[in-house]
Amino acid sequence: MKAAVFTDANFDASAVIKAVRGFLEENPGLKRLLVAYSGGPDSSALLEALHLLSAGFKLQLFACWVNHNLRSKEELQAERVFVESFCAKRSIPVLVFEAEPGQIKAAGRVSQNGGVEAAARDFRHKCLEKARSENSCDAIVLAHTLDDVLETMVMRFFTGSGTGGLRGIAPASAWLRRPLLGIGKDAIYKFLEHKSLEYRFDSTNEQRDYLRNHVRHSLMPQIHTVFPNLSMALSTSARKASIEDDALNSYAQELLVPAAVLPGSPYLPFRIPSAIFNQAPLAVRIRALYLVARSFSSRIPWNFMHNAARNNKSSGLLAEGVGISIYSDRGSIWIRRSAEPDTAASFEFVARTFGEYMIGKELSFGLYCSSAAGLLSVSSIRSDSFAWPLRLRSAKASDILMAKNKARPVSTLLLDMKIPRAQWNLVPVVEDVRGIVAVLGRICGSRDLFRYNGEIEHCESPAFLSVELKGAVFKDGI
Repeated sequence: MKAAVFTDANFDASAVIKAVRGFLEENPGLKRLLVAYSGGPDSSALLEALHLLSAGFKLQLFACWVNHNLRSKEELQAERVFVESFCAKRSIPVLVFEAEPGQIKAAGRVSQNGGVEAAARDFRHKCLEKARSENSCDAIVLAHTLDDVLETMVMRFFTGSGTGGLRGIAPASAWLRRPLLGIGKDAIYKFLEHKSLEYRFDSTNEQRDYLRNHVRHSLMPQIHTVFPNLSMALSTSARKASIEDDALNSYAQELLVPAAVLPGSPYLPFRIPSAIFNQAPLAVRIRALYLVARSFSSRIPWNFMHNAARNNKSSGLLAEGVGISIYSDRGSIWIRRSAEPDTAASFEFVARTFGEYMIGKELSFGLYCSSAAGLLSVSSIRSDSFAWPLRLRSAKASDILMAKNKARPVSTLLLDMKIPRAQWNLVPVVEDVRGIVAVLGRICGSRDLFRYNGEIEHCESPAFLSVELKGAVFKDGI
């Protein structure tokens, strides 16, 4: 499928039909389609366009509505009635999946990759795949638009993404297809108005506790004001990133040699000959390590791989952490899995001011303003060393703390602090918009570590944020 071409506001009411027709013409083998349908404006426009074109392309359509149980019963019931009515009028079978009350929030608390948002997305994708498989559908069709692409690229830029992330949202991946990536919200609403179509709004889309919503409502309007040609500029960036990412992948792939490993072995099934590895540019060495490790994890920190790729030891350990060990041996670079800390207990929440925050039934954090640093189990952070809001969460082996002269992996720091690996998830990390502010090891009987702030190094602090953890029991799952 061709990459989406970003356009600025396309007010032609037929733009949605044109985009969906082009998608169907490019994919003539797709006849049984499962549409992820929320009842919102984007998915309503997509489902209606596919329905209008279904006879001409001989399509069999199915819709899937997923209830994450994150909103009020009244809102969810009204949305389900609307979705089922919308589909019934078009003779489209609708498949319904529901999470148990509290299931997504519980999964979000132990998620290592984005809290409730990530847990909801994972649940939704599992439901969609189950529906696709059970109904023998050729593809799952999603209603991501140009606005989603721009938000994603901005979020990835501000979280340090490289060329892979700056490609934007892929038009196709595995069973997923996204026909509307070149269509902006203005064209979506114009189409809905032209067809006199009703739709529903998800109230959680207005809650700025979720990162994407915060970016959508607070950041994107400001960026568009300063850069009115943002769509075209990011389109160019995405095309450049795609070309460069493909080149890096191709070059790095040539470095990999299949390695025979026994079933259940901790070794990953590729090795990299040291001679060609050491001669390759640093960017290619980093990419090659990622290609080997991707069968185990797709979320290994770039700094970790960067340090491993720069390590010029001819033999021995090059890097260890985040669940893997990278080492040089017998003329090759190898990667093997290693034990991860216990993830039974984990937490994450956003604090926008002082107060007491309940996490689950047994754990609470007290955030207090004080005039002096706390003692014993109370951790204290200079009030001029961070900016609200703060995210307090469990420490992860992939975390990086900026020390005075270099970035320090938190996994290494926790080992130095002699905190047992089984207790790592109870070590609070405090994070603001600039990154990790502090690792509060004192709460677990060790010491606190802080981000280096050279501009305040020799200044008196006006006040302190005292952080007190109450009710933590290491064996508890939170």
